Amino acid sequence: MKDLYLVFFGMVMVLFFSTVCMAFDDGDIQYWNTETVSWNVSDDWKVFLEEEFYFGNDAGEFYYQHSDLGVAYSGLAPWLDVQLSYRHIFEEKEGKWEEENRPHFNVVLKRDFAGMQISNRSRWEYRDKENASGGWRYRNKLTLKLPWRFTRFNLRPYIA
Repeated sequence: MKDLYLVFFGMVMVLFFSTVCMAFDDGDIQYWNTETVSWNVSDDWKVFLEEEFYFGNDAGEFYYQHSDLGVAYSGLAPWLDVQLSYRHIFEEKEGKWEEENRPHFNVVLKRDFAGMQISNRSRWEYRDKENASGGWRYRNKLTLKLPWRFTRFNLRPYIA
C-alpha cells in the first residue's frame, strides 16, 4: 500500500509542476510520428534506428524529418547506459529545406522503484547547421514509466 501512495504522490507532483510548461498555440493541428527499431547485438550492445516525421498546417504539410542511427552499451553498470548516435535532419523553414548534422552522446541513469522505471538521460550534441555556425547543446530528459500495462500489446503509460 505504501508503494501505491508513493506512485500517487509522484504523479500529483509531476502534474503540479508540469503546469508551468506551456505549448505554443497558434491554432495549427500537427501530427508527429516516430518509429524506432533496435537490434540486440549481444547482451550489452544494442544498435537502433529512429525515423521521425512532422506534419503541420492542420497536419497537411510535411515540414520536418530526421533519421537517427546509434549504438548503446549497457555493460558498465545495471543502472547506466551510454549511447553514441548520429542524427541527420531536414527541416523546411520559410519555404526552403535546411539540413542539419547532429552527432550526440547520451548517458542514461536508470532505476526501478515501486514498480516504475525511472530514467534520466543527459545528452550532449553538436549542431552542425547548413546556414548557421555550429555549437554544442546539452539536453536533459527525465522519464517515469508507470507500473501499469494495458491491452494485449502491453501498452504502458509514461511521463517525460
